[in-house]
Amino acid sequence: MLYCDYVETAWTPDVIGPIYKEESTSLREVLNAHRDDNCTRIMATFVPDELIYESDLSKKNFRKFTAVMAMISMTQFVGLYRKYISGENGGSYALFSLLNRYIEIIIEEVYLTHGDVLKFSRTSIDFHW
Repeated sequence: MLYCDYVETAWTPDVIGPIYKEESTSLREVLNAHRDDNCTRIMATFVPDELIYESDLSKKNFRKFTAVMAMISMTQFVGLYRKYISGENGGSYALFSLLNRYIEIIIEEVYLTHGDVLKFSRTSIDFHW
């Protein structure tokens, strides 16, 4: 027997998951399915959780619900802008990388606690749970 007779491919339905019914699946099909799944998960963050997880929306009372709203004021960033505008502090690149890290932490915490971002503005970020 040849060596290739003993080698089994790693891209079998057992490894990938039960959603593939074919005997063998190509790498392209797996990558496309993975990309589609990621796109669906990203788009689902913009849909309220009640619509995703509720099994029967006809029984849902849409006139009354409980929500928690939060607003994070970003008016103090004007002072940071004045500090970073000079080249000695890193300039605009340093300011925007600082803002990206700051906002990224906030957005991750909101999404991990099943919240939604309602609005970004230059003075605040609004969330709700």
